[in-house]
Amino acid sequence: MWDSNKKFRFSAPAMQARRCGRALLAFSFTLLSMQIKIRSKNLELDEKIKSYVEEKIGSLNKFLNDIQLARVELSLDKHHRKGNVFYAEVMLEIKGNRFYTKEEAQDLYAAIDICREEMIQEIRKFKTKMRDKKRGEERRWKRWIKIWWWRK
Repeated sequence: MWDSNKKFRFSAPAMQARRCGRALLAFSFTLLSMQIKIRSKNLELDEKIKSYVEEKIGSLNKFLNDIQLARVELSLDKHHRKGNVFYAEVMLEIKGNRFYTKEEAQDLYAAIDICREEMIQEIRKFKTKMRDKKRGEERRWKRWIKIWWWRK
């Protein structure tokens, strides 16, 4: 937010973090963005493909904010019956976890789209698991407090 002096006004938690010498930690979550590394095999990458991958894989950041690195490998394989087969592999690195998908399609852009959809499903599954785990811990604490209270 901006005040009348045109200086940035910090919220109360950010000011506390700044006073404690942890200002970098308080702002690192909003300032850091996902790093995307693109590699190709038997395929020449042009700017159009790179921008498409950055757009599609970069949009995964709205589903999970802690993504540190996304590795994308695009490859072309010439099959003797199917013709050209495009592969897209995506690996996301998050604090302590990795998500991996590999898809193939007759079109490179379709393979990237399918890979993105699979990755969204993986992220939703992970978030549901973490939410249920947190709820289970809360239930255990609630039960423990009830037992402790009635034993007094």
